Amino acid sequence: MSQGSSADTIPIMLHRNPQVTHETVDGQTVLIDDSGKELITLNAVGSMVWAMLDGTRDPTAVVDEITAAFPDVARETIYDDVSAFLAELQVSHLVLDTSEDVS
Repeated sequence: MSQGSSADTIPIMLHRNPQVTHETVDGQTVLIDDSGKELITLNAVGSMVWAMLDGTRDPTAVVDEITAAFPDVARETIYDDVSAFLAELQVSHLVLDTSEDVS
């Protein structure tokens, strides 16, 4: 997957859905979807990404920070993994494009 194709499917800025409950303990984040029916446990890297989704970083900035934290992993691999994770979060309505308003 090329960087261009992944970036085209992810909005410029994402933020956590305020209706999703989340708690981080010892670097591991647990999410409860907005319906309260699904519990999702994120691994350490997923938790790092989740923490960055405050609406101030684009996907490239998230990839840059993860790459800095894991210099032994190829940037392309991190890009692909983060892009797929962000897309999954968006499809599940756990994150929103900054232009979306949740009532």
